[in-house]
Amino acid sequence: MLDENLAKLDFGPQLLKALNILMLKILENCDKNDSFAVLIMLMRQSSAIMLQLGPQEKEVQAKFTELAMKCLWKLTKVGAFFSASKL
Repeated sequence: MLDENLAKLDFGPQLLKALNILMLKILENCDKNDSFAVLIMLMRQSSAIMLQLGPQEKEVQAKFTELAMKCLWKLTKVGAFFSASKL
């Protein structure tokens, strides 16, 4: 999902969409506490790594960190939706 060459493939956009849907389904059905812990750990590690990288490597690492943040946001939205639907 972070590789720019993937989007250039003929089936790249469909594969990216399928991966995004798969990730959303995983977030919907996983243990929320464990997922939050892992995603926060990934963001913490990624931030520490970024301090040691050069400008070009930082760009790739920043995309990884952004992807982890998006997963956290999705997990929060999914959790809020399911919590509200139980009321």
